[in-house]
Amino acid sequence: MAKETFQPYKSDVALALMLTRDKVRLFPNERAARNLGNGWLTYRSADDLARDYVRVSVDDIFELHNAIVPPKDRWKKTSDISTRVEGVWQLWDAAFKYLPIQKDPDMPKKKVVEEEEVKPTKKGKKAAAAAPVEEKEKRERRPTPVYDGKKLVAKVTLEESGRREGSEAYNALAIIVGAGKKGIRYEDYVTKGGGLKYVTWSLDNDHISIL
Repeated sequence: MAKETFQPYKSDVALALMLTRDKVRLFPNERAARNLGNGWLTYRSADDLARDYVRVSVDDIFELHNAIVPPKDRWKKTSDISTRVEGVWQLWDAAFKYLPIQKDPDMPKKKVVEEEEVKPTKKGKKAAAAAPVEEKEKRERRPTPVYDGKKLVAKVTLEESGRREGSEAYNALAIIVGAGKKGIRYEDYVTKGGGLKYVTWSLDNDHISIL
């Protein structure tokens, strides 16, 4: 039986959708989500999304859901969605299960200000001034130690993967497939726009190997 009412997983988290490119993002609050600008729709709860019949169709829910979940969990056709409300529930659930919560761009600034208000001793001034910079570099370092220095090698073609052409998952695999049998270093994959979650999904579905 379809669930007709929902509760957000975290009270302040907001969901942002771009229908034209099948993109879904999670943000720590609605203000951060709205900073994405034109083309994005933001929702504070699954209730809000379920009520937006005009802008978000069942076809949109179908495409957005399949862009998030692993290939084995994708819907085959829109008729797999029993009701629109149930489809919204599953999309909302998939977003919190598979997507990271994006960082609020204003949060680092606030933290730096707070650190600057602490009056360091003369001896510790240089170290205190360097701390925000070091923290920023650490925060912006995208590659994870799990795959640092490793090579990603494709085991399937793009057609065999079943990913929808133009989706982020498809583009991520295309980077690895394009490297051929020699593979591509994880750091280079990230530089070209590949995401960690797609490496995990690809490994789970035996689409790539790690050397």
